[in-house]
Amino acid sequence: MEFNKAYSRREFVRFLQNSFLPEDFVPSEEEVWFRTKMTYSTEAVKLGTCQSLDLVVYEVKHRSRHNARVSLSKEAFRMLADEMKDRALVVFVPEDSNENYRFSLIEITLDAADDSARITKRYSNPRRYSYFLGEGIAYYTPNKYLNEKGRVVSKEDLLSRFSVEVLTKEFYQELSDWYAWAIKIIRFPNNIDDKDDDAKFNNEGAIRLITRLIFVWFLKQRHLIPEEFFDERYIADNLIEGFNPHAMVDLFSKSNESKYYKAILQNLFFAMLNSPITPEGGKELSERHFRNGRGDYDNNKLMRYESYFKNPQLFVDLANRTVPFLNGGLFDCLDDKDHGMYYDGFSDRESVKNSLIIPDYLFFGEEVGKNIDLSEWYGDKKKKKVSARGIIDILKRYNFTVEENTPFDKEVSLDPELLGKVFENLLASFNPETQTTARKQTGSFYTPREIV
Repeated sequence: MEFNKAYSRREFVRFLQNSFLPEDFVPSEEEVWFRTKMTYSTEAVKLGTCQSLDLVVYEVKHRSRHNARVSLSKEAFRMLADEMKDRALVVFVPEDSNENYRFSLIEITLDAADDSARITKRYSNPRRYSYFLGEGIAYYTPNKYLNEKGRVVSKEDLLSRFSVEVLTKEFYQELSDWYAWAIKIIRFPNNIDDKDDDAKFNNEGAIRLITRLIFVWFLKQRHLIPEEFFDERYIADNLIEGFNPHAMVDLFSKSNESKYYKAILQNLFFAMLNSPITPEGGKELSERHFRNGRGDYDNNKLMRYESYFKNPQLFVDLANRTVPFLNGGLFDCLDDKDHGMYYDGFSDRESVKNSLIIPDYLFFGEEVGKNIDLSEWYGDKKKKKVSARGIIDILKRYNFTVEENTPFDKEVSLDPELLGKVFENLLASFNPETQTTARKQTGSFYTPREIV
């Protein structure tokens, strides 16, 4: 089934019958009458049953225009209790559009109490796990867990297909592999006269880069960051002169050109998200302008690398349409230019620019790194041949949601809680007191969400 297309009942039932549920799934099309008043749900249809999983499948149409996730969950729990069912697959389809919909696994614990006058039905331990599907949605995750894994073989298998924890662990493993690969390659200037400080500061710089980039990705979900900044073809055609993240210097080595990080990401981090937009007619040259001339060398809010751009003003205009001024610490440039310390390396000085190496191929490309030996970093001989893709391509594979999950309503997407977890886990990866034992015990630094 193609999960990045509009919902079709016929295609959905065919998917359940032929690919997803066990062969004892029996399709049906029975209207369900709501026994309690619903605020958003307008109609429900039972699409079938599966005896081996003790499972019912429903289609629920709703009129929620602002995605009332929690309210729709509660209405679904009440519907299950009224139907005396404790487990169901439910597809939630908007009444006025079927472009985007949710496919959910819902579970409750039923309890019937006899108060002598009538039997009342109560439920507890409600749980809803959902995929957000339809047009414009990244479909790597649902395709992997719902399509590629084939038919569900047990109740435990069904739950694992809708597990946020399984998804987050997989994402972290991809990110961890990228980090272990990248820190062998990247170089921040730090103190350009002292190379002995690179081992520590390069690790910290890489973690800051990852954390900032993931935060930006959540902003992008709110349409606050232009999609063009992450579109390889658009960047090559319209923004950066001579941009080619796949360029080779010889038959075996990729180019160390670092234009993407310098021109796009550094300007976005430090001179846009950390700088207000100049009001119309404003005269402050420190706000969202390229640094001009030899003055203001220490102003970290001035844009740099103007010569890298085909059309510098296009880059500024794209940002100023949507990119906010956050006024927060995450995007502070840490360079102390007066004392020659370049932890971020945001500078026009040639010696600093030449010392900052974060190649373009680390950002773009499906499996651009192949047969990478990460066994020493992980302390695991099985990690001798690892494949890694560019971090932008990693991020594009997953669905991100700006809404944090609740204890009873979890979306099978990456939510803002991920940001702190990635930072904490990667920070532990180079701590001299923990790095060896942690690697050998787990193979990564992933910590379950409940512990974090």
